[in-house]
Amino acid sequence: MSDSLAQKPYAATIPRVTGIISAISSSLIIYLICRSENKLSTIYHRIIFAMSCADVIGSIAMALTTLPMPNEIICEEGEDYLHWDTRLGNIQTCEVQGFCVTFGVFTMYAYNGMLCVYYACAIAFQMKENNIRKCVEPFLHIAALAFGLGNSITALVLDNLNASNIDAWCTITTIRECQVRGVRDMSKAIEVQIFFLFSLILTSFGLIIWKTFKIDRALASVSRTQIDHNIDNNDGDKDIDRTDCQTSTISQLEDVVSKHQTTKIVVKQALAYIMTLLLCLIFPLIRVLAKDVAV
Repeated sequence: MSDSLAQKPYAATIPRVTGIISAISSSLIIYLICRSENKLSTIYHRIIFAMSCADVIGSIAMALTTLPMPNEIICEEGEDYLHWDTRLGNIQTCEVQGFCVTFGVFTMYAYNGMLCVYYACAIAFQMKENNIRKCVEPFLHIAALAFGLGNSITALVLDNLNASNIDAWCTITTIRECQVRGVRDMSKAIEVQIFFLFSLILTSFGLIIWKTFKIDRALASVSRTQIDHNIDNNDGDKDIDRTDCQTSTISQLEDVVSKHQTTKIVVKQALAYIMTLLLCLIFPLIRVLAKDVAV
């Protein structure tokens, strides 16, 4: 146990700093959305708003690090955890912290996945905003909240929210007072959920990238010569009618190209954001898989 990461001095200090920064950053996003012209009238703003709220909850809970942990944890073998950082709580405060961390982190990750689904509907399937609002958005919020509340409530009911010898905060683990006391190990179920979320994100962005490339190729195949040829075949005997038709067609094409360029910028920004999320998801997966291999 002496080599455990959570027993090193910086293991509790770093999450306090990063947790506070994360909470402040997400609070700033919430503030900007509420002060914006559109406020919560757009689907994108509502998803980001909910994601930021969940991140604030999880980040603040993480920033407390070891403080809510039980004041004294002694193992059967007599080894205690008093060399950890300051601990001022009890079992109940530890469970509250674990619940907030689990709900905040899982819900935030889930909303990232739902954001990808929204992008896929808007870009890949080219659904109208009203149709997404009516047919898709309710399920996005239900799925994200179910992902967060489902895991946190289940862990609380199964007594699996405890102090950990790996993380510097109370989280999902079957260890309490160094004894396995959880009714059921949730690790396999969580692995399946993370894998599903990971697959959902990759599938959504695969569809978006495919659609973007498809539109690129379609636009590239359109030339001014083809436009003129199509106009010549129309009922435009008068030069003025032909000129108006040509101007209108070119204007429409330029409008499509402009919108597509904007879409490509949004895709690049979203891809960078989601890649950051995937990097965050990969390390927990590696740790869980390494743990399984060791066992």
